[in-house]
Amino acid sequence: MVTITAAMPQLALKVSDTIFRYSYQGEGFADFWIKGRWYKEFDGSFITEQDGNGCSKNCSGEVTKVGRKEEWSNVRLQDGREAWFRDN
Repeated sequence: MVTITAAMPQLALKVSDTIFRYSYQGEGFADFWIKGRWYKEFDGSFITEQDGNGCSKNCSGEVTKVGRKEEWSNVRLQDGREAWFRDN
């Protein structure tokens, strides 16, 4: 969970709004749920992590709650079925 610490008019976010980060893509990019809308591979370089790292520009969001991190893989079986499994 990310709490907004400075207004972000381009996303209609004001101070204290909450957004959710999903599916980290790397280099700060991730999928986000912001005000009822899904943002795929969105630049999250505005987010400061709980340890103080992360933000590289326009620091206007701060991680306030760390969620559960899981990694899942998708495979297509020989018979055409699709399967998901969690990587450990």
